Amino acid sequence: MPPWGMLRRLRRETVASGRRVLVEKTPDHLKHIEHIRRLVPGAQFIITIRDGRDVAASIAHRKHSSSSGVRRWQAAAAITAREVNAPDVLCLRYEDFVDDPIGYVRRICAFVGIPYLREMLDFHRHPVRYNGRDGKQKGTGVGGDHQRLRSWQINQPIFDGRGRWKHELSTEVAAAFNVGELGSLMRQFGYS
Repeated sequence: MPPWGMLRRLRRETVASGRRVLVEKTPDHLKHIEHIRRLVPGAQFIITIRDGRDVAASIAHRKHSSSSGVRRWQAAAAITAREVNAPDVLCLRYEDFVDDPIGYVRRICAFVGIPYLREMLDFHRHPVRYNGRDGKQKGTGVGGDHQRLRSWQINQPIFDGRGRWKHELSTEVAAAFNVGELGSLMRQFGYS
C-alpha cells in the first residue's frame, strides 16, 4: 500500500497553498492507481513508459540484479497497457519526451488544465531539496546513496538516458525483451 498519510498530507498542503495541481511522482504508486482514484476524486495520472531494457539497466546498477529490473518493468508496463486509454490518464514515452520536451510539457499542461510557461523547462535553475538533501553532489544510487542521486537528478536539466542498456545489459537479458509478454509489451509501446 502507498503511504496514504503522505498523500493526505500532500493534498492538505496543496489546498493550503492555494494551488490547484499537486504532482506526486512515486513510480510504485502506479500499482495503487485504483486506490488513489478513490482517495483523490478527479485525480489525473501521467504515466511515463520507458524502454524496458534501460529500466533493467538502471535498476541493475542500483540493485546489482537485472532480473528485478525486468520484473519491475514488466509489471509497470502491464498496468500502463491497461490504463493507457483511460480518460484520466496521459501516457508518455520517455524517449519522445527527450526528443521534444516543449511539445510534451505543452501536452501535460493541456491535460491537467494549466497554462504552459517556458520557465517550466528551466526548473534546474531553481534548485530544490529532495528528502532533505540539496542535490549538489551526484550520488551513486546504490544502497543508502539512492536519495542523494535522486536529489541530484531532479535538479538537472532534462538529460538523455536512452540506450544505456546497450553497454550495461547482458545479451541474454536484452534478448528477453523480444519474446513473450515482455516482447509484446515492448512492441505495444513502440520499442523494437
